[in-house]
Amino acid sequence: MKTTYYTQVNMWYHKKVTQTDPTNDGLTHSKGEYAEYTIYSTNYNNGTLLPLNSEVTITYLDRNIIFFEYNNKVFALKRTNHSKHISLEGIFKRTFATQKISLEKYDALTQHSILNAEVKQDMSKDAIILSRGYPPEHRTRTLDANTWYYWSSTHNKQALSFKDNKLESIRD
Repeated sequence: MKTTYYTQVNMWYHKKVTQTDPTNDGLTHSKGEYAEYTIYSTNYNNGTLLPLNSEVTITYLDRNIIFFEYNNKVFALKRTNHSKHISLEGIFKRTFATQKISLEKYDALTQHSILNAEVKQDMSKDAIILSRGYPPEHRTRTLDANTWYYWSSTHNKQALSFKDNKLESIRD
């Protein structure tokens, strides 16, 4: 059964085929599952933006991949080795929900930043999560940390430093 959900964070995808192994211990259909677009759980800040609150239809869950449809295209959200500290169920619960995220509690500037996937000084941690997604767990083990690390590619990272739950500085 296909279920409709809404994305809970901004995510970036690439036109890259992902498919399951059809011999994968019976977790997949005999034909395997196939997606033309791929999002990695590290959520690199490059590619094409899949915006917060996008309506998606979950079509299939594999051991490390969530398949879903958006605008009549099939996507795969792949759990990478950098996300080994969180289960696929955990990734699912923080990425998709049956309700849209309300931005009413944020001022107009913060709402604009979130909707445009921007990170700005003085944004709260929860606003950063909506705008940029969750920081990869292999470098940011807890959201209580005062520094979060994000990647725009496999070699380019940023450190976001917080003070009193507000973004204080960004270092490349």
